[in-house]
Amino acid sequence: MSHMNQRPLTAEEKVKITKSLALMCATDLRPLSIVEGPGFRNFVANLNPQYKIPSSKTVVKYVEIMYEETKADLVDQIKGKPIALTTDMWTSSANDGYLTLTGHFIDENWSLHSVVLATR
Repeated sequence: MSHMNQRPLTAEEKVKITKSLALMCATDLRPLSIVEGPGFRNFVANLNPQYKIPSSKTVVKYVEIMYEETKADLVDQIKGKPIALTTDMWTSSANDGYLTLTGHFIDENWSLHSVVLATR
């Protein structure tokens, strides 16, 4: 398909793509600086030259917004419910120590949910 026949992206489409990019970085644990790499820029230009790749600072803002939305949803889910907490410790291959706090709760349909509350 020729890129010349593509119509310009709407503002809504640009936001949707940028949200998707931020989600990819967060879920795949990719560095936010990926957007500055020439290989990534070339890849995106081949996918859709109409999309202007945002700066890593913009992607950070989108990740922060997703974090706040997810946190608010989680607070709503567990509000008023008993919650059990468990911890897990491990050491990475780089010899860094980690501790994770996980919350477990049962919803009104008796489904068990486990959510990571923090990792340090």
